[in-house]
Amino acid sequence: SYWACDQFTYALNSAPDIVTIMLGTNDAAPYNWEGQQAKGDSYEADYNEMIKTFRDLPTKPDIIVMVPPPLHKPPSQFPFSRKVINDIYPVLVHKIAKQNDAIVIDTHSSLDGLDHEDVFCDGAHPSDAGYYH
Repeated sequence: SYWACDQFTYALNSAPDIVTIMLGTNDAAPYNWEGQQAKGDSYEADYNEMIKTFRDLPTKPDIIVMVPPPLHKPPSQFPFSRKVINDIYPVLVHKIAKQNDAIVIDTHSSLDGLDHEDVFCDGAHPSDAGYYH
């Protein structure tokens, strides 16, 4: 869980003016969805709680949420759900942003439809060319 990571504690203690959050790719593993949530209820609740946690800091940072990149071909070492990443997250992250008056960066839309071999190193993670795009 990101909540227990040293990086999360560091981020909270960094007195941020701007916080960028992109959750989802690793959370799209079947064991996080099957039998637990059909539409992302837990994902949405956790995302909202994380935004609130940052927004309640004394610096009152601006919050930017990012829609994860599309999943073209799940790499064998990562059992991610294409349905979750490509169908649920794009809608859900925009909803979360609206609920929290956050800015959205939609990496999904900006990379969707591109030749995945040119902009993805493994079907799930952008390559240098993908980040450049």
